[in-house]
Amino acid sequence: MAASDAQAFTTTAEERAEAAKMREGGASSGAGGIEGMPAVELGHGVQKYVLIKAGGQHLVRGNPMADYHKDAAAGAVYELRKRGVSFEVLGGGRIEYVPGQTAKIYGFSYGFPWKDGQFRHDVTAEVIAKHLPGVRTTVSNDGY
Repeated sequence: MAASDAQAFTTTAEERAEAAKMREGGASSGAGGIEGMPAVELGHGVQKYVLIKAGGQHLVRGNPMADYHKDAAAGAVYELRKRGVSFEVLGGGRIEYVPGQTAKIYGFSYGFPWKDGQFRHDVTAEVIAKHLPGVRTTVSNDGY
């Protein structure tokens, strides 16, 4: 994302600052702390999503009603903080999800940009494939 893209932000500086506060937290690194939390939570349709690393595992959170990526992350971040689990929101994008059939993973997030500009939609696809068997995934770094 080039500096000239700053005018294309769909989030305000305040919303990006709020997302930055959500990016990391917790004190523990044990995987037991996320027991009972589903690895993947998605709704039907196009949605903003985030990839979270917590307790040595990856969590995918999407929400078709989320206005911002921070909204897609909020529930999991709240739960992880409550449990005292160390976590990091690695980045985000969009997923077009048809339950039981397909997950098209693409785009990026202004609120949770991928570190070093390295998209990790491949990790998101692996998590979905592992936890939602039968769902075909496609990955693209293009689009918003």
